[in-house]
Amino acid sequence: MVWQFFYLYKTYTWEQRKLGDVINLIVREIPKPTKPYTRISVRSHAKGTFHQFVDEPDKVAMENVYVVKEGDLIVNITFAWEHAIAVATKEDDGLVVSHRFPTYRTNDKSDIQFLKYLVSKKEFKTQLELISPGGAGRNRVMSKKDFLEINISISSSLEEQQKIGTFFTTLDRYITIHQRK
Repeated sequence: MVWQFFYLYKTYTWEQRKLGDVINLIVREIPKPTKPYTRISVRSHAKGTFHQFVDEPDKVAMENVYVVKEGDLIVNITFAWEHAIAVATKEDDGLVVSHRFPTYRTNDKSDIQFLKYLVSKKEFKTQLELISPGGAGRNRVMSKKDFLEINISISSSLEEQQKIGTFFTTLDRYITIHQRK
């Protein structure tokens, strides 16, 4: 089955592109909530997002936060070197992040589900490590400018990207269902 899937789509042209050619930075800045709220954080090793409840907003030092929408690509610039990158889910929609979590949207040249699998690859982690200079831990902050300069290999066909993204999303769901049994 997998062989048939790739055989059907092997004739499309793949090209080297800069990540900044297929995504755009999105800034949805709002004032920090004055009442308790839920914020998003990003797991290391490209393992998705998690939520944290902030019950005392007045103790949070920043004045502004940023709204996340489903389908945003979120990067934790402090832990990018640990592969802290994710695509926002339906459960993340409308929650907020700090300035350390820039969010990006795909443009008309790319599909977010395809990019989700592209950025989860080990090779992409290596690129994140290279653009996160400095010492250990919190001193290794990723360069947002360099992030957009990362070279990726991408199909020139948006339709092919969508089919590949759908294939891997379906495969992930199938694996999850079988792991629960």
